Amino acid sequence: MVAEAWRAVAAEAAFQAELASEDRVIGTRLEMIDVDGNHVDDLPFSGGSTNYDGAATESFAVTVTITDKRYVPTGPRSLLDPRSGHWCRVWWRLRKPDRVTWWEIPLATVKLGKPRTRASHGQVELTMTGRDAFSIARRRGYGDQVIAVGGLTVTDALRSLFEHVAPGTRTVIGSSSVTLPTIYELSDSDPGQDWEKIAGVGGMTATSTRLGLIEVATPNLPSTVYADLQEGPGCPVIELTREVDDDLYNHVTVISTNPDVTPTIVAVRQDADPGSPTYIGGPYGVFRKTIKSDVIASQPAADNLAAVEYDRLRLPVETVGVQMRQRPDFEWGTLVVAKSDDAGTAGQFRVSGWTIPHTVPGSDPGDMTVAFMARSTQ
Repeated sequence: MVAEAWRAVAAEAAFQAELASEDRVIGTRLEMIDVDGNHVDDLPFSGGSTNYDGAATESFAVTVTITDKRYVPTGPRSLLDPRSGHWCRVWWRLRKPDRVTWWEIPLATVKLGKPRTRASHGQVELTMTGRDAFSIARRRGYGDQVIAVGGLTVTDALRSLFEHVAPGTRTVIGSSSVTLPTIYELSDSDPGQDWEKIAGVGGMTATSTRLGLIEVATPNLPSTVYADLQEGPGCPVIELTREVDDDLYNHVTVISTNPDVTPTIVAVRQDADPGSPTYIGGPYGVFRKTIKSDVIASQPAADNLAAVEYDRLRLPVETVGVQMRQRPDFEWGTLVVAKSDDAGTAGQFRVSGWTIPHTVPGSDPGDMTVAFMARSTQ
């Protein structure tokens, strides 16, 4: 993964101490940047939020409300006109103990669009939505081009894909020697589906980052608990919700469907652990899922895809979320401990996503919501 400097800032002891302080001061800054990342302007805003969903193809979404008439777009050269080429970077701010300077952590980098303006009695309200680099790549698509990636490694195929649908976007792709079928073309399909399944056969996932970069890498979930959200003095959690679901699969079969791949390649992953609550020989029973893929050209590719899909589809049955004081440093997979005796749950959870409302100058900050990955109940 690309090492982004904000992680070093978030790890500073002084930052973490001020983050936990009862009298801390936080804020939001909306920075407009050009295609090269250079500062252009800071937007005045009266509302909005940043949403992150680490399990979605398009992970970041931003809403912004502005009441300054000067920022209403009137043509292609306007700062907020979707054709201007500008991006918006959302910064979460924490005032330092000197009460003058700030720590800043990026939340998202998005392209603002769909401007909606309401004018009444001399007042205006402009609302815009922001979407991440993957959204732009999916909308651009392949056009009338046919991209031949047959026989390429996963790494080279993804590099070619992103060169066509995300030109100019910095892309970091992990190394994979798994190759695609000899004949394989990209043309009129959804690029998002293509990069997901190509990365999947290489045992990797594709993500957009807070700074607007694209990364493809093998998932590496942390094993160290990062934050304590358990009940007790100083707990930042205001509310906890819990939902139990049983829509999961413990037996996954992957089958190659490309006609140029013979014989057909099959891979199977199943829960064979007698100590697991979804053990195929236990009381839960067997729930099968078959996945057909035309991108598989080898047994390792099928095995990789089966492993990725098995891990995803065998997500256990408890889903928990919390409402809490804002903090910007939770990522997909961040390990925390949480507890609610009233809701009947406790233990370790991994962050799946969050929503952070923007803090309007002069107003009290709102609470963030955090969603955790589903996990097995005890």
